[in-house]
Amino acid sequence: MHLDVNEILEGLEAELGSLPRDLHVKKDSGTYAVISGGKVIKMGEPIVTHCPLAQAISKYRVVATPEMLSREIERRIEEMGYFSPRRTAYQKKLAIPFGASEMIMVAMKKGFLDCAVVVCDGAGSVIATDPCVVQGIGAHMNGILHTTPYREVVERLEERGSSVPFARDGKIDQVEAAGVALKMGNRRIAVTVSHIDIARLKELRAMEKEAGARITLFAVCLTGITDKEAREINDTCDLVWACASAPVRKIAGPAALLQLGVVIPVFAVTMRGVEMIGSYSNDPEFLEKMDLPRRKYYVTSARGDGRGKESSVGIFGVYIHEADSLPVLSGKEPRPLV
Repeated sequence: MHLDVNEILEGLEAELGSLPRDLHVKKDSGTYAVISGGKVIKMGEPIVTHCPLAQAISKYRVVATPEMLSREIERRIEEMGYFSPRRTAYQKKLAIPFGASEMIMVAMKKGFLDCAVVVCDGAGSVIATDPCVVQGIGAHMNGILHTTPYREVVERLEERGSSVPFARDGKIDQVEAAGVALKMGNRRIAVTVSHIDIARLKELRAMEKEAGARITLFAVCLTGITDKEAREINDTCDLVWACASAPVRKIAGPAALLQLGVVIPVFAVTMRGVEMIGSYSNDPEFLEKMDLPRRKYYVTSARGDGRGKESSVGIFGVYIHEADSLPVLSGKEPRPLV
């Protein structure tokens, strides 16, 4: 199932007569949620009904239903201010071992990145230079397809040194925002991209080459993409989150040099992606423990057969295992894979 935000908005306008001024659209469980006034006003039928990560961090979910998804979103609105002027975007704590914002945060703290181009509800595309802003934006929120900007949120971000290039309309355009980041003089940039950016990934690589920059592409929120799109992701990105995507596992998995996790894998499909994972580790010998790119490896939180090499990523202890081939899967993936 491909989520086209323009089709979603057109359908909502036809249904309501006009679109609310305060409007956000979020991808969730292979479907979408529409939020306005702090409430979910429309929720699609979930395609992915079981997600181990969602179950681990949610207070409600065992089997995803529209009602449960809506309650979880509204809990986050109430407790964390998401999709509202109360939205804060600053967090020091690492939330999960293999998250994109966690990885970017640590790499920025260590000086491997100048900035990150990420998406924040209440602001749109954001150029963040503070590592804790990246984590505050992304630790508990992803899949934003459309958002309404709030002056309060934009000002908080700017106070922390971020640039919000589309503050007037909250536009989400990772390619144009990356271009702004380059014009600001940044050369080592992390950019998060999702299914809505796939058609323009080559533009990012062309911009990178022209500027003599180093753009690391983090592909996230890929549930529902096609085989063709998975190949495009694999050909252009550095780190690929498998989410509940069967095509990503089928195409990026075997191409990966290094895999993080076995339930919702992260595939490093380039040496730049491998190096980014290395920067995330506090183990100075993390990369030396592997014979890359000659051999393939996967990293888990569990020792497994006892032959894994002990190491760390972020603040989390992990084990490095050699593999004959990737992906290595656990049988506990989200269901169904789509």
